[in-house]
Amino acid sequence: MEIHTSGSEGSCSLGHPDNSVTRWLAPLWLSANFIIYHFGNYLIGVHLCPCLGQLADLLPPGVRAAMRQGMNG
Repeated sequence: MEIHTSGSEGSCSLGHPDNSVTRWLAPLWLSANFIIYHFGNYLIGVHLCPCLGQLADLLPPGVRAAMRQGMNG
């Protein structure tokens, strides 16, 4: 594998020319993986991702307790 540098710009690519395709391809690939991951979780019935936590964890404990009571009836 050759590593090419482009002189004064300081950018480095692994055998690929520095063009617009490589600049949008990586974010597109990452976004597609994110969407496929969440769609797969939806299909198998996983509704929460415990590794990322929940937005409610940022709320004060009293508010969280009130939310849980409201959800349970």
